[in-house]
Amino acid sequence: MNDREILDKYYEFAEQGRREEGIEFLEESIKNAGDNVSAELLSHAGEDILMYTEELEKGIEYFHRAIEKEPENPDIYWSYFTDLDEITDEYPETIDDAILCLTKIIEISSKIETVNTADDENEKQYDYIDENFDKELSIARRYRDLAAIYLKIPDYKKAEECIDKTLEVLPDDEYANSIKDKIVEAIGGEPETKSELCEVKREMEQEFYFIGTKDGFAKAIQEDSPYERKICEECGGVWITLLENICVSFRGSRKGNYYEIPEHFMIDSKLKGVLEKEQITGYELKDINFVGSYGFRDDGIQEMVITGRAGHLQKLNREEFEACSTCGRITEDIDELDGVGFDINKWDGSDFFLVDNFTGIPVVTQKVKDIFEKNKIKNIKFTNIKEFV
Repeated sequence: MNDREILDKYYEFAEQGRREEGIEFLEESIKNAGDNVSAELLSHAGEDILMYTEELEKGIEYFHRAIEKEPENPDIYWSYFTDLDEITDEYPETIDDAILCLTKIIEISSKIETVNTADDENEKQYDYIDENFDKELSIARRYRDLAAIYLKIPDYKKAEECIDKTLEVLPDDEYANSIKDKIVEAIGGEPETKSELCEVKREMEQEFYFIGTKDGFAKAIQEDSPYERKICEECGGVWITLLENICVSFRGSRKGNYYEIPEHFMIDSKLKGVLEKEQITGYELKDINFVGSYGFRDDGIQEMVITGRAGHLQKLNREEFEACSTCGRITEDIDELDGVGFDINKWDGSDFFLVDNFTGIPVVTQKVKDIFEKNKIKNIKFTNIKEFV
């Protein structure tokens, strides 16, 4: 069996609720491969052992072997760090490895000159360096992560050196400014309270983002679900209302935290926990009918029903789009847009919301974007509505 077949078989075990057997199968496959085992298999084993078992040393060992195989692979370091970041408080002995991972990602990112966006799956391409990769922003955010790690030691000098590099690029980043404040307080002196100024700034000059999914992750697919269809007699627009919980299958094995299909949005248990912890508003959760999919593991996925609302989608100059007078559907061609806005006076203040006449894409606040980036939420991309085309 090749690597893909082994991983698909493993995820088949996981999908059936037999994850422990799946991990045993994965470890046996690694053992059978001997010296020819791939870094990908070792990294997957390390990730899931750290995530789903209490065998810390074994998970770390697999990641170390993966790094030894491919010491310049940013995907391995990023996968390892995202696991370590959740356990460094409980296991401070893992902090050195967390620092190593971030330092290597910064080093590798600094050498990147061009981003490979080739469609050829056989051509080498790292997931960390995808078509949305921004070298300067990526390095700045990893320095922010490093500063947070150094705070845990604590090493305030190194933490400050790192966060200052972040703030050179992201001067209004709330998370970075809150770290800076903590450092200043710890070493004496008055905090700059720039994080509080950022909050005021957001209230005065809000930034909003459409959210979507990235390429390279598992895709949600709507299966047959009972529905009711209505057709607008004036413009011919079609409106679908499901009569039962949506039936969904998934294609692909690379998990994210967020998925979508037209008019429906789904989150896993990790993202649900983040939303609850941060008291994010504007949504309700409902169960999905998980049809099941080869090679995909169901991590407590639920449908996220967006309840927050705002006024109509508008042009940047605040002009209304041409729309059907009966159903409100936009009838004007919007393919040549260079950014949009909405009637903010009718926004209910929710963190997640939909605009009345453009309900296919959720809108989120800057607060949500910051929190998602801080928690390293996977399979989600943000587009500032002012730059929407």
